[in-house]
Amino acid sequence: ILVQLASSVPFEERNRPFIQKGLDHYFSGDYVSALHLLVPQLEALIRQLLEKAGLAPAKLVRRDNNMWEFESMGTMLSRASKELPDLLPQELKIYVERTLCATTGWNLRNRIAHGMVSQGECNRMTADTVLHLYLSFALFRAERVTGEN
Repeated sequence: ILVQLASSVPFEERNRPFIQKGLDHYFSGDYVSALHLLVPQLEALIRQLLEKAGLAPAKLVRRDNNMWEFESMGTMLSRASKELPDLLPQELKIYVERTLCATTGWNLRNRIAHGMVSQGECNRMTADTVLHLYLSFALFRAERVTGEN
């Protein structure tokens, strides 16, 4: 899985140790640890894909110190649909939203990040779904992202 993922556009080498450790936990049946490693790295992979396709991952927030702030995953996916309509198929966008960030779905990204997921939810079915998303994004090649052949 990691070999296929490493040859895809969104993959960056800095993510490898976390993804490898998450996969090790997955294949040993430790789905709690696997999900807590793989879900944040999946978000990073998606952000990296969108950034490589030309979508800025952060916006300047006018506060006291003009700091940069990352957009929420849901906002970024919605913006990607409008600004890069040919990049993410609508079905994949909905699948990502329902799995990771929609309050009407599993909302895994937020629930894991904020310690609100139960141990019972960290099961094989949930881990399989996250792994399926990884495999979906592993299919992205340069031609699809840049439009070049």
